[in-house]
Amino acid sequence: MFDAIARGEIKALWVMGTNPAMSLPRASAVREAMKKLELFVVSENVLSNDTVNSGAHILLPAAAWGEKNGTVTNSERCISRQRSFLPLPGEAKPDWWAVAQVAQRMGFTDAFAYTSAAQVFREHAALSGFENNGTRDFDIGGLAEITDREFDVLAPVQWPVLADPSPERGGSAQSAGVGSSFATTTPTRLPALAARAAAIDLPLAGGGMSKAKRFFADGKFYTPDGKARFIAPEIPQLGEKQSEAFPLRLNTGRVRDQWHSMTRTGKSVRLASHVAEPFVEVHPGDAQAAGISDGSFARLTTAYGACVLKVIVTDGQRQGSLFAPIHWSDATASSARIGALVTPRTDPHSGQPEMKATPAAISPVELPVRGFLRSRRNIALPEDTWWVRIATAHGPELRIASKRDVLFWHEFAQHTLGQDAQLVETIDSAQGIYRAAAFIDGEFDGCLSVGPGDVALRWEGLSSLIAAGVPADGSAVTVSLSTAIEDTNDGPMVCACVGVGLETIRTCLRSGHAASVADVGKATGAGSNCGSCLPELKRIVAREKHASATA
Repeated sequence: MFDAIARGEIKALWVMGTNPAMSLPRASAVREAMKKLELFVVSENVLSNDTVNSGAHILLPAAAWGEKNGTVTNSERCISRQRSFLPLPGEAKPDWWAVAQVAQRMGFTDAFAYTSAAQVFREHAALSGFENNGTRDFDIGGLAEITDREFDVLAPVQWPVLADPSPERGGSAQSAGVGSSFATTTPTRLPALAARAAAIDLPLAGGGMSKAKRFFADGKFYTPDGKARFIAPEIPQLGEKQSEAFPLRLNTGRVRDQWHSMTRTGKSVRLASHVAEPFVEVHPGDAQAAGISDGSFARLTTAYGACVLKVIVTDGQRQGSLFAPIHWSDATASSARIGALVTPRTDPHSGQPEMKATPAAISPVELPVRGFLRSRRNIALPEDTWWVRIATAHGPELRIASKRDVLFWHEFAQHTLGQDAQLVETIDSAQGIYRAAAFIDGEFDGCLSVGPGDVALRWEGLSSLIAAGVPADGSAVTVSLSTAIEDTNDGPMVCACVGVGLETIRTCLRSGHAASVADVGKATGAGSNCGSCLPELKRIVAREKHASATA
């Protein structure tokens, strides 16, 4: 589709619920294609993202997750009612409403005369059963005539839900997906629905869900003769071969505590403390061959684009393979839009892009000066600055890395933070550290800290400085700026539920108070809630045992 846009064959595009300029393979080409559209409409619940910034002509305010009313379906075939718990802000509207309004103005008034999510659901259910007769697995025709009130009280149900659950239709009343216990819970409240529920096992709020039909248990498949089809596929082959220019394979994916493009999860201080910066994982052998080290920066390059990422050297990464997460975009980092690096080769049957095996190369990038910038105003950084936006308890922070020395950053602070503000500064020439804090009418307005390596990131007293504001003579601020640097950080967050960092776990293991994941859980609480950090805990325990044995 985006190739057709680039060729001028598609003139108009309406984007909903996705961010193709960030997430699609060859994302930079996608972005350039969208700039050629004669009509480019985006429905969004954020003011800015990579797709919006690709030249949208019309930006429509869309309903967000907590503002929507309808249904969602999970991968185990469970349809659940989603009820809004927040009012629609401003002019925001659900997507179905926007589509219906545009269609009506295009002359399709009767076909798009929807006034509620329940109406849309009824048509969806009716279409699933239309000319089905057991030939398609998805069939919720039994829900095609529910009223608005019945839709409101609908409890979770697993499809199929057949309008005619007879043996001829491929099942019994039980095989429609739920048990009749739903109907018996509210017969006096909704007598008409209760009568219909008794026939089709319609679930009502207040009941529990019984075991759904298991597909293919009766030996029948959704083919004309009901028999399974065995297909002998070709031997799988990767779409692109490695070369001297691109000797490695780039694998992409997710990190534990972030979701998609971090529209919501990126605002969480606790989640950001797990993995705050975009990174590339490299096997020690590949790192040595490329001349890069743990904690340094590297340029990750493919035939389609390049990113500059923080390096994590780990033997948990397969040699010859690199891993980089997908979550960061141009809105949250200077050079971490991984979609721009991914090959556009797709599977011939599913159309799924080959996002796990793009030929790639990696090389070192020298960025010796690092630090962070916080400001209540939007401040543009120099173009050659590496940066990533992270959430902190006191608002967004730009973590930065640069080739420029502290004198440059001193001048930068004077012209940016110092505008219309009282600027208090300190320079430690011996350590190469520069710090500045800006105040307007005695209130903290922003700060900058830069220095060698990660030393500038450890600013003891910053929180108290933000809270206290600037005294009349500024002396206390100067003391805070130049205070002794101590690394009191607990390290990366391992257990976000309980708030346990890496250093706490290491200390627990090295002290002899814990020797296993279970021991760590008892001592610190890590891994005792949702369990998503347990794989990482196992790796930490194993590494500490190995280090202790070889010491």
